[in-house]
Amino acid sequence: MRSLPGVVAAGAISNPRLSGWSNDQSVEVEGFDPPSGFNVFDEMRLVAGRYFETLRIPLLQGETFTGFETRDGPPVVIVSESLARK
Repeated sequence: MRSLPGVVAAGAISNPRLSGWSNDQSVEVEGFDPPSGFNVFDEMRLVAGRYFETLRIPLLQGETFTGFETRDGPPVVIVSESLARK
């Protein structure tokens, strides 16, 4: 799609919001010892391309994906501000 005339950025996402599909996942943070009964669940979505740039979603801290992430490489994740607060 990026090669089409007039297209500035393109991206894709699994389970878009309001789609009716959900993918709740338990989140564990290395080095964090949660209190008894504390669980962090949040929605997980897979993104591709320049998803954040396409929708003008600002990255508040860190780096966006490079496009060179692989299954054999280290895990890479971007979390929402609300999940970071949890």
